Amino acid sequence: MPRNPRAYRLIVLTALLALSFALVTVYFREGADGSLHRTQRWLGDTFAPASGAVQRAVQPVRDAGEWVGDVEDARRERDRLRAENERLRRQLADIQSDGQLAAELQAELSYIRSDEFPALGDYAPLAAVVIVRSPALFSQKVLLDQGTSAGIQVGDPVVSGVATDETATAALIGRVTAASRGTAEVTLISDAAMAVAAGVAGRQAADGILQPNAGDRSTQVLDFVAKVATVNPGDLVVTSGFGSAEGGVQSYFPQGIPIGVVSFVSQSDTESYKTIQVTPWVDLRSFRTAVVLTRSTA
Repeated sequence: MPRNPRAYRLIVLTALLALSFALVTVYFREGADGSLHRTQRWLGDTFAPASGAVQRAVQPVRDAGEWVGDVEDARRERDRLRAENERLRRQLADIQSDGQLAAELQAELSYIRSDEFPALGDYAPLAAVVIVRSPALFSQKVLLDQGTSAGIQVGDPVVSGVATDETATAALIGRVTAASRGTAEVTLISDAAMAVAAGVAGRQAADGILQPNAGDRSTQVLDFVAKVATVNPGDLVVTSGFGSAEGGVQSYFPQGIPIGVVSFVSQSDTESYKTIQVTPWVDLRSFRTAVVLTRSTA
């Protein structure tokens, strides 16, 4: 036996190769009933059950491995789809937001250029953007990005653009109740402290006081309208510009600013006035721009 292990391994490898070549040669030369063929069939028959058992034993492990891989692939695909969905949502929100902003600005511009705006009197429009919206449930206020340095004063009426079924215009949303050099606080007509002298356009004796609906902040109630007045759903409600020279009382709002439409009317024999519900044209929860109606202090 060689003392060199490397030479020994080489001799064993050569012997195995020679034996393998000899067996392959004999296998192909002998017939189907040869000893090598019979040995092959015997080994196949003998170890077939063991092979099946091994296959069945290994299969769950293989299936588990494939399942783990499929789950990981599914998780990666889920995360990818979530990220893509979030991106598309942001993109859609940006498009819708920009569309809303453009629609409001276009409606405000149309209102300022219309014949209705000069009829309000000596008012100058000042465009502003909402920068803060009050989170309080019963305090309906917004903060605008313009203030006294731009000519805004406490008491100035404020409108916002809206596209109605008929035209693009603007409607009342509130008035300035506080102002600094760079900002103005607007109390909306949906605030519990607000009341607006208003009436139904084109209807005799249909003037009253517009206040928030305690049961539904999205609507208003026009109180103190006489029973003799004819009021129907769909009628336009505008500011009445109430004023009393004798008493020195004057509304903050000039006559003729649109507010919304009558959505419900009822009256009973026991009540002194009609019950009138008004739906404002402007969604007071979501508008983004506003026009402050300023007046010269000179």
